[in-house]
Amino acid sequence: MVESTPPGDQPIQVPQRTLWKSTRHNPVQMLQQVAPERLETLARDPRFLTHYDEVKAAFDAEMAIGHLWFPKQYPTCPSQWQPFR
Repeated sequence: MVESTPPGDQPIQVPQRTLWKSTRHNPVQMLQQVAPERLETLARDPRFLTHYDEVKAAFDAEMAIGHLWFPKQYPTCPSQWQPFR
């Protein structure tokens, strides 16, 4: 029996690999710098959209069950921080 890798643990498909590396894996910075044409292309790519949906679902599942590093490390900190949605 072959086990599948959870979507969140699979290598991320990024809009532009070199930009992903140069931004030191910072998704916000990368999305600010990637060419709009590249994002438009990915928005029409069914494989990319499927991968995105799988990773987002895995992320949402982790957030729902409380697997958050920050609150565990700093339980007395006000909980005004919200994960990306």
